[in-house]
Amino acid sequence: MFSKRFLALAVPGLMLVGGWQSLSAQTLDEILSKHAEALGGKDALEALRNSTAEHDIVVPGGLTGKHKSYFKYPNKLRSEMDFKVMQSLSVFDGEKGWAKDPNGQVRELAGAELENIQSELYFSLYAYLFPERAKGKVEYLGTEKTDG
Repeated sequence: MFSKRFLALAVPGLMLVGGWQSLSAQTLDEILSKHAEALGGKDALEALRNSTAEHDIVVPGGLTGKHKSYFKYPNKLRSEMDFKVMQSLSVFDGEKGWAKDPNGQVRELAGAELENIQSELYFSLYAYLFPERAKGKVEYLGTEKTDG
């Protein structure tokens, strides 16, 4: 239920929490604990019932846009993308999801699109810190060294 998009955002955040050097010597529980503290603590996260997030998107070829998501506890999510030349909207009610395409047509989500919005909901719920909230898996895979 993890998306590559989340990992691209989460890993730099985790590096900021404890630094890459100390991150490699920690357990998964220690990493998640520091992550929760950096976000305001588990009590504050557990009390969170609504949230809004907005970020810029840059896709290959130079197309840029905005992504906004609105989360309502326990399982509702609205995700909007605006690339100026086209917009999209996806919603999830906890069981089913729908998308409105750039032509205004609405259809039910399935396959990878449904998995992506369920993944977005998983992270909006902080279910990786509160496993009882949603089904998923958190696993520490170690570190990799790269050139630079």
